[in-house]
Amino acid sequence: MTLSGAQVLYKAGAVATPTGTGVSGKPFVGQDLTPVNFSDGDVVQVFTVESTGAGDVATLDLDEGSVAQTNGTPTITDGDGKDFEGEDIAMPTLYALLIESADGNTGTVTVANTLVQMIDVTIRAGTNGSTFLHVVEDGLDMTGYTMAMTFSASGDSVTVTLIGKSS
Repeated sequence: MTLSGAQVLYKAGAVATPTGTGVSGKPFVGQDLTPVNFSDGDVVQVFTVESTGAGDVATLDLDEGSVAQTNGTPTITDGDGKDFEGEDIAMPTLYALLIESADGNTGTVTVANTLVQMIDVTIRAGTNGSTFLHVVEDGLDMTGYTMAMTFSASGDSVTVTLIGKSS
């Protein structure tokens, strides 16, 4: 399998309606749509973890892509360290990490990384979910590092998308 066009798009801001004298138009305030392309990105992994009880923990081996139950019995979908074609994932370089909580989660998901260059984050519950995006344009070496996801409530889930490079 060959991947191409690996990228992240992000935008954060709002359209302003000025009220000052002599000011017209509706300017966009904030960061406009920004593409970040990874020309050598050749690995994309997507998996979901759903808690079956408060205190469930699932841990991702960041360079191999495998996700394991490390406390409790969270349900892990597509976290077997294989891509969508069944090939083993080897991703020693990470470019982007996207974590999305499911609509209607009731608790939080605390994400802790063993790599100091990746931020630990708590994904809050919300009617429309919550999203965290971490982009590193020049990549991070993931060899030997993990990311643990700890759930505070039963029935909550997150979907994780990773973009990286295999060598």
